[in-house]
Amino acid sequence: MAVSPKKKKGKTDCFNCPVGRKKKKNFLKLPPAPKDARILVICPRSKIYKQWVSSWFKKHSIDNYYIMHDVMCKGAIENEKDYNTRVMHCHSVMKKLLDDGEFTQVIALGLTSYRMYMAERYEKKYCYERVRGYTFPDKQNNVWVSVVTKPTKDSITGNGNTYKDVEKLELVLLRKDMTACMKYTDLPLPDWTNHIRDYCIVVDELGALKILAKIVEDREFTDYVAFDFETTGLKPYAEGHRIVSLSIAPSDTCSYSFLMYDSLKPLIRRFLTNRNIPKIAANNGFEYKWAKQDLGVNVNGLVFDVVLAQHLLDNRKAICSIKFQAFRRYGIFEYDKHMSKYLVPEDVETENYGDNAINNIHNAPRGSLLFYGAMDSLITYRLGRDMMKELHYEY
Repeated sequence: MAVSPKKKKGKTDCFNCPVGRKKKKNFLKLPPAPKDARILVICPRSKIYKQWVSSWFKKHSIDNYYIMHDVMCKGAIENEKDYNTRVMHCHSVMKKLLDDGEFTQVIALGLTSYRMYMAERYEKKYCYERVRGYTFPDKQNNVWVSVVTKPTKDSITGNGNTYKDVEKLELVLLRKDMTACMKYTDLPLPDWTNHIRDYCIVVDELGALKILAKIVEDREFTDYVAFDFETTGLKPYAEGHRIVSLSIAPSDTCSYSFLMYDSLKPLIRRFLTNRNIPKIAANNGFEYKWAKQDLGVNVNGLVFDVVLAQHLLDNRKAICSIKFQAFRRYGIFEYDKHMSKYLVPEDVETENYGDNAINNIHNAPRGSLLFYGAMDSLITYRLGRDMMKELHYEY
């Protein structure tokens, strides 16, 4: 049986939120969640949304859900600071529910619900506009998180002079999002990421020679191979540019990363030009340019590009990078955080050279750089294999 919050004046579960206390408004008292509740639905306070969600679950014979509101107290939000404060305190209420219950999935209806769930983790790269319609695994709370469209009230009721085609589309999207996310309730979270750091192997010059020989000469790895360059910039057409490191992932349980030593270049050229080694890349135009400019060879055998494939699966903007897809598909947050400041050039450099500006990768700690490269190739490999299944692609 679904349970919703009830109104109660005075002290609440809201951890003495300063915004609510200042306004002295009615709060919502959360009753205990039923033991069999597996789906936590976060939706706007309006009864219209609660009634629509309840009717949707009833129509699909689902009763193991629990509804809470995205904001637990009344009152207009005067500024961004009040908004953020309230979101953080309401997040604490939700976190206690998740800790005390047996939930396996959270459904966030709209921007505020999603921001309340994410709290301090919410940022532009994981913003509502990008994740809407997706379900991602969140290992921090051990749940699947589904972000669905929040239509206007008129879209749901069909009333009012503003009920237009765009609002009908919002309701269609909500139904589509809800239907798509229900398959995750009973699915276990992916365990591939539990030991992902152990899969990233940093090797020295001798170790890199052995790995490249196994791939190029012994053909020990006969499956697909993902690879990735770490470079001094976006484009290689200015003096001083070079490939700093290379990473190669012959499976989704090992990825080798090493610096671009001169002694490795003959084997690397053979690897890149060998048509019989099927390769997976992310934005293969990048690898083409750098291999041609720095190593003097064309890349052959590139059979799958995960960025282009994601465009085929969903052509929305800003969702095709492997960083976003790592978050969306595997729940991997910001594995590039320790490297991001080294991958951008100084402002003066950008003004002078544009996309050919040289970044600060030479200042990056060697271990951090190579681990980052190994993660890039490992995730590229996994994305490639998963997308091939989704697109029914065979090589």
